[in-house]
Amino acid sequence: MSGEQQKSYKVYLGGKWIETGEKIQVTDPATGEKFASVSALHRDQVHSAFDAAQAAFPAWRGITAKERGAFLNRVADEVHKRADEIARLITFENGKPLAQSKGEMAMTEDHLRWFAEEGRRAYGRLIPHQVQGKRNMVVKTPIGVVGAIAPWNFPLVLGIRKAAPALAAGCPVVLKPSSQTPLSSIAFAECVEAARIPGGVFQLVIGSARMIAEEFLTNPICRKITFTGSTEVGRELIKGAAQSIKPLSLELGGLAPLLVFDDCNLDKAVEETLIAKFRNTGQ
Repeated sequence: MSGEQQKSYKVYLGGKWIETGEKIQVTDPATGEKFASVSALHRDQVHSAFDAAQAAFPAWRGITAKERGAFLNRVADEVHKRADEIARLITFENGKPLAQSKGEMAMTEDHLRWFAEEGRRAYGRLIPHQVQGKRNMVVKTPIGVVGAIAPWNFPLVLGIRKAAPALAAGCPVVLKPSSQTPLSSIAFAECVEAARIPGGVFQLVIGSARMIAEEFLTNPICRKITFTGSTEVGRELIKGAAQSIKPLSLELGGLAPLLVFDDCNLDKAVEETLIAKFRNTGQ
């Protein structure tokens, strides 16, 4: 990656690219070499991201789910065009084999296209009434601005698995990628900009994980938090969210148990287990 040695990246905030004096170094885990730096935000800048998201919320929720889906499909088109390039970024910042990075790009595009369609199927329902003259209806509406925290092991697809459904539902997203692996998320923000999604609807915040999490938890504009990571951090988020009873979606801990029954093809089970349980261990 000689052409990108010590390249400096900005952060996508409020529809603009922001550079700060404080930098986070990104290391190639295969060589231990620092090959890029990324601007790190201060607390007031993270706070401003939520202000921008809230300002963008009425217009974004006001358009139809079909229109929001068209935006997501345009982002997916940009991701598709840049898939090989962004896959290389994932490999350099994360360390996984290029073939697995390309697989992550395929899943990222698939998530975007899936939720581009699912947004228009957020059906409500009618509930049989028990009192004459009354009608009971359930109508689904966007919850508001969502704070998303992604891990480093699948640095792009797990962030987009959070952002895509929220965007499709009409919720602006403030995404915090791992400081170890922020470059693929920055490339994704470039795809968002190229797709002409309105400023403030999707933003990146990069910097101190604890500081950003505290802003997510205490800022009343952040109406929901979605997180993938360790059980230990999940416990801290639960404690913090309890103060304002803020909704959480948490994916914590390791892989699920593996069950192999007597009537299965053992050779096939071993083959599939190696794929399912030992994939992505080249980080």
